[in-house]
Order: sequence, then C-alpha cells, then structure tokens
Amino acid sequence: MTPKEVAQALDNRILAFLQNIASNLAAKKIFTHEAVHVWDHENGIYEWWLLVYPWTRVTKPPENAVIAEIRFERHGKFLNIVAELESVEGAVLYRWAEGEDISLEKADISEYEVEFERYEDPDSIVQIAAKIETFIKRARSGEPKGPREWSPRLKGSEPKKKPDEPVRINIVEEKEWKENWTWESTDFDERIQRLSDAYYETLFGDKDECESLIEDIMGTFYDSDADEGPREWAPRPRKIGPEGVKKVCKAWHNREMEAVDSVIRDTIQYMYEDASIPDGGDIQHAIQEAKDKLIDEVELDYELWDPLLDKGWHEQDIMIQLMNEVNYNRAPRAYDRYIAFDFINAGVVKDLLAAWPKKDRGWVRDALKSNEFRTLRNNFMGEFFEKLEKDMKDSDPDFRTNWDIHWGGMIVDDARMEAVRKEIFEFLKTAPELPEEDE
Repeated sequence: MTPKEVAQALDNRILAFLQNIASNLAAKKIFTHEAVHVWDHENGIYEWWLLVYPWTRVTKPPENAVIAEIRFERHGKFLNIVAELESVEGAVLYRWAEGEDISLEKADISEYEVEFERYEDPDSIVQIAAKIETFIKRARSGEPKGPREWSPRLKGSEPKKKPDEPVRINIVEEKEWKENWTWESTDFDERIQRLSDAYYETLFGDKDECESLIEDIMGTFYDSDADEGPREWAPRPRKIGPEGVKKVCKAWHNREMEAVDSVIRDTIQYMYEDASIPDGGDIQHAIQEAKDKLIDEVELDYELWDPLLDKGWHEQDIMIQLMNEVNYNRAPRAYDRYIAFDFINAGVVKDLLAAWPKKDRGWVRDALKSNEFRTLRNNFMGEFFEKLEKDMKDSDPDFRTNWDIHWGGMIVDDARMEAVRKEIFEFLKTAPELPEEDE
C-alpha cells in the first residue's frame, strides 16, 4: 500500500485516538485544540496534530503558550508515531516517544490496524497524557527556561520573540543546478571542452593575437624599444622586446611553452564555464518568471486564508505580496547563490494572523510555516529551475563570452604570471635566432 492509502485508511482512527488524549488532558485542566490532520501528498508526509497548551486556570491559550504536537510521520518506507512538545518560538523541543515501525510494504490494511491497536489501548493513552503533563509541570517549574519566562502571570517578564529568519536556498547545491551546470554533469564537461578547444584553435592560428598575449603576460617586463638576443640575457634578464615576443610565439606554436599554453587554455576554459553557467541576469529573469507563474496560477490553502478572503482580499493580491518576499543574493565573487524566502514576515501574513481569533493564531502560524510555505517554496523552485533550464538551452555560449574580462583577471594573478615569465626568461636565454622571414 502507498503512504497515502495507509493515511486515508487510518485517518478517522488516528483523529479519535488523539481526541481521547485530549479528553484525558482536559480532565487535568489542560487546554487543547481539536485534532486535525495536515497532509502533504507531494512529499509523502502525513501528519495528525493535537495542539496542547499547558497553563491551568485559563479558558484560552496565551500567545506564548507551549504547544504539544502529536503526530504520525512517514520516514522512508515506514510510518512512525512521534510526539513533540515545543514553544511557538521553537525554544523547547521534547520528544517523548517513537513507536515501532509500521512497514508500508504490507498489502493488507488489517495488518496496520492490528499494529495500531496498541496505541489505542486505554493504558497507552493514559501514559501518553502523563508524559505530556510531566513535561508541562517541568515547564511551569522553570525547566528548561526558568519560572519568570514561563509564568503566565508575569506578562512584563516574557522573553522577546526572535524574529523569523528568511529561509535561504543555495541554488548551486540543488540537484537541478548540479546536473546542468557543474562538472558532475557529463554533458556540461563535454560542452565546455568542445567550445574551449574550438576557441583555442582559432586563437592558436592568429599570429598577431599571440604576440599581444605575450606582451600582456610580460607587463612591465616588455619594452617595444628593447633590442635583445640570446646572449643579451646572460648573466641577468633584461626587458623583452618585439623580437623576444616573436621567439616565444614561435616556440608556443611548436608546443614548447608549457606554462604559456596552460595559462591561455585555462583562461579559455574559465571563460566558457562562466558563459555556460547562469549569471545574475539569467537567475533574476527566471525568478521573475517563476513569480509570474505562481501569481497567475494561485494555489493557496483556502482554509487558512479564509479570514482575508472573506474581507475582500483577492487571492492574487495575497500571492503578489508573498512573491515580493522572494529575493536573490550572492556575495561578490562567491560561487554560492541564494534565493531567500521571507514569507512569514510578509505584511499579508501579519494581516492574516490578526484576522484570526487569538486562540487560533498559534496553529495557523505553525500550519503556514510547516506546510503552506514549504509547499510554496517547492512549487517556486520547480518553476524557477524549469524556466532557467529553458532559457539556458536557448542561449549560445559564444555570444556570452568576454575574453577581455577573463584575460584581464588572469594577468593580474601575480603568482601565476611570475611562473609564466620565469619560463619565458629561461627559454630566451638559449632561444635560437629567428629565421629572416620571421623577423
């Protein structure tokens, strides 16, 4: 059976099981919400939540309440029972139990039902409720945060909530990037090699271009008025002039200048790598296209957004505000590239939470963060990479190359240039005279 089929078959029983826990906690004057299921079919996650608030002598939960979240969660090929207690800010996390695996490879739902019966046992429910109550008692006594921070009576002493940080996705670590624009892709490797070889052969056959490259490499060690020959290089090097440049080029064409050849080939390769990898403009364009697609084809959890829709908000207006919180950033010269999603701090989210009754804001916020925004990010990244791949396939790297930039970056690499110049100086000490037709 698939995880979805198991979830559907067990849904009512799991909700009833959680409500039995809620009834047990209610007898201890512990407030709970009604049990709900939160399913993400796309990612194969099936969860059932019971939100439990710890304070006694209150008829509704304070905004800084601790939440007990009990759920069933799929891991790989298994369906596990997991229970957690955590604060709204995520400051406290306590896992009290992890049940035995329920294999999803079984074909008969009755086998799942038999295994689930042990969770429905009245003694098991009492034990679960007792564990939750024990945790709440620890919280009230000051563990792990301390009594002042946990006391509902000391409102002025409540800790300040930490702002939610944007969720940042490093796109170069994503599978789609690695499969298209890194050396992990055979196609990328072959494409760069083919383009680089073609450019190298063209440059190799251009006599004037070679001389210009050697002059750039020599920098201040080149002097157009210098008059040198082999004997003039002993015992110490002098400036190289046009004749020396011609000798080096002739040697390069005879495959005798390894360091010179290497620095030229590397520059060409770096140039085509950059031309074949999406640049900032490509990424920004794909981001905008992904935003436009999600705005045109809005997919929202309407149960969560109903309070704003009932007030006259249009679903596209909601999505536009959310998409305004998607941004691209990359540090100068860094390889890593990030898309940041700051949905939780969007103005429309603040409006939504304010539109819900206070007692519901905790679970609404959690549902947004754990399900709605995660689904939205996944949909966005899927659209983003689809647009980016299409744009890059339609582009020609030869029209995106910039030799001057890459060559300029190479010749200011002092360590690299020192090694190349050393090879040139050593060669010129014993280089033969040029034939008359080459002078």
